[in-house]
Parts: sequence; structure tokens; C-alpha cells
Amino acid sequence: LNEPNRVEQVEIKYAQVVKQVDVQNLKRALWHTLNTEFPRESESDGVTDGVVGRTGRSDLKEIVQRLPESLDEQTLQDVSPPFVFICLLHLANEHSLSITGNQALDNLEVSRENQ
Repeated sequence: LNEPNRVEQVEIKYAQVVKQVDVQNLKRALWHTLNTEFPRESESDGVTDGVVGRTGRSDLKEIVQRLPESLDEQTLQDVSPPFVFICLLHLANEHSLSITGNQALDNLEVSRENQ
């Protein structure tokens, strides 16, 4: 039997400082950003909870660019794109958001249809 081919050892750089992110605060900021992106369909429907009646589309790049408006400086330093994506997945599950990719696979579209 021949010895199997060996793969070169690849050094993977990883964070060596533990970062603590308040996920609830990040989700709240993301939801606030999404609600400002999704306009109300009708102000006369009497709904004031900020969820029903909002429809629209936004993309992940726009959402991430607007996050500094809703987060403090320390949280912004600790937040990474994977944290934002994970929180966005949670919000999509909780609020029936749709997340779709584009052809170039360089951005995601977040949308909410009126239910």
C-alpha cells in the first residue's frame, strides 16, 4: 500500500481575545434598522406594534452600513459579520422575513411581505 498524499499544514488565524456581544441588543438594533428600511403600508390600519403592515426589501450591505446609528462604539468593535448574519437568521425566523442571495453571491436581500 502506498502512503496517502499529505496536505500541507495551513495556519489558521483566529481571534485570541474573547469578545462578548450582547446578542439581544444586536437583534434589537437590527430589527430597528429593518423597520426603518421597511415602510408602513398604511398608517390608517390602527396597528402600532411596528410589525404588521410593514413590507419591503433591503440588502444586507445597507443594513450593516446603517447599524452604527443604533449601536454604541464598544458593541460595534465586538460585532463581526457572522454575528450580524446569525442575528439576522434569528429575526427572519421570528418575524417571517425572507432572505435570498443574488447571482453574484456577494449580497443577501432581506424582504418582508405583508401577511
